Amino acid sequence: MPWTFWFDVFFLWYFSIINGFYTFVLILGMLRTYIRRKEITVEDYTHILRSDSFPTICFIVPMYNEKENIFDTLKSILNLTYRYKRIIAVNDGSEDATMDVLIKNFELLPIPLLHSENIETAKVRKIYQSKTHPEIIVIDKEHRGKFDAINAGLNACTDPFFLVADADSFIDDPSFQALIRPIFFDEDTVGVGATIRIRNGCFFRYNQIDSKGFPDQYLSGMQGAEYLRTFYMRQGLDWVGGNFLIAGAFSVFSTPLIRKLGGFCNTAGEDVEIVVRIHRALKESKLPYKIVYLPDPVSWTEAPSTWRSLARQRIRWHFGLLESIWIHKKIHSFRPIYGLFGWIIFPFMVWGEALQPIIEIIGYIYIIITWHLGILNLPFFVLFLTLSFGFVFVYSTICLLIEALSFRCYSSFRTIILLLASCLLENIGYRQLSVLWKLAGFLRFFKKFPKVRKETKRIKQLIRDFSLEQKHR
Repeated sequence: MPWTFWFDVFFLWYFSIINGFYTFVLILGMLRTYIRRKEITVEDYTHILRSDSFPTICFIVPMYNEKENIFDTLKSILNLTYRYKRIIAVNDGSEDATMDVLIKNFELLPIPLLHSENIETAKVRKIYQSKTHPEIIVIDKEHRGKFDAINAGLNACTDPFFLVADADSFIDDPSFQALIRPIFFDEDTVGVGATIRIRNGCFFRYNQIDSKGFPDQYLSGMQGAEYLRTFYMRQGLDWVGGNFLIAGAFSVFSTPLIRKLGGFCNTAGEDVEIVVRIHRALKESKLPYKIVYLPDPVSWTEAPSTWRSLARQRIRWHFGLLESIWIHKKIHSFRPIYGLFGWIIFPFMVWGEALQPIIEIIGYIYIIITWHLGILNLPFFVLFLTLSFGFVFVYSTICLLIEALSFRCYSSFRTIILLLASCLLENIGYRQLSVLWKLAGFLRFFKKFPKVRKETKRIKQLIRDFSLEQKHR
């Protein structure tokens, strides 16, 4: 048989299996969304919002050079109807006027350090409390990164659950109320994520979003289509207990658990790593737990609006994914203790997410070479395009249809048409750039591999300490 036969078989099998998995989780995601919509019609949060028996939720808002967004973000949290909230905004050594904006608008006053620093962080310069809104605490610390800012807030947190919200994100009040049930009504819940939408072109009115102006440009439309596809996939993964990511722009975690696991670590994708660490540590310790992902669109985040900033984000994301896979590669041993997460989800992270850009670029090179040599298998070429490009369009369009029939976040006909156009156009140029950015993530991973190995050893020790603590309980 010619050598091209084996390449044809490999690519067809690879894309068929990956797309088959996507189809499976999409069906599960559709069912999950349908059931959730039925739940919303009968849920009544009025008695919850009026209750005096619920604990406080701590909002940790890490910020670095966020003078343009931080005031509006904190106001959106203050305007939430859930009464029991505390806000810890952590200034991670901003070089702009972020602290000046906070001091001026919230009348911050210095207060003494009243909490113990269980997790090591960069030096805390000062701690402030708002005179006009006493529930707001601001920690001003030296710069070390988002993970360190979250840990500084975690040190000051005295509440059973904390919520990490990006400084450029807004929280939609009606959807936020949906978080109450899984947090407070199931004791095994250790983490909650929710759907995130892009707010470029949207308006925030008091505590609700108006999305009629979305998207405001080509890039936000492309990313909006991506976000729809990604978050509906996570609804399907939620049903099999296999979510490997709670988006860093909006995530809820158990305070005691994350403290016992050593807090967030110095990785490019700290949100991926902490979720995979939870799966690994609790499965190895044989402890019951749930990580819940709600389809409700709770948070609206500012997406990159330039090609350069988008490239930096995607390179960082893929680098973070590769870091997390390397750090927790033990899960890929197919041991029964890791369950479906070890047998299906983690291998999908490796072969369907991490290595996908490598395989796709090899496919492009293979097509170019065989075309140049005059031996291109035309049926293979058509099938390759159908499986790799056509499927993405169909998948994205179905997700948009689900969105339009369920939560209706995009009520404008203009928005729906532009998103549909984005689903069609993203395969031409945008997808190829995304592949190149992911390849750049590989290069960064190899370049920083000594640091990755060092962090791997530290996280391994954190998990070992957690396991020993559970055995002695």
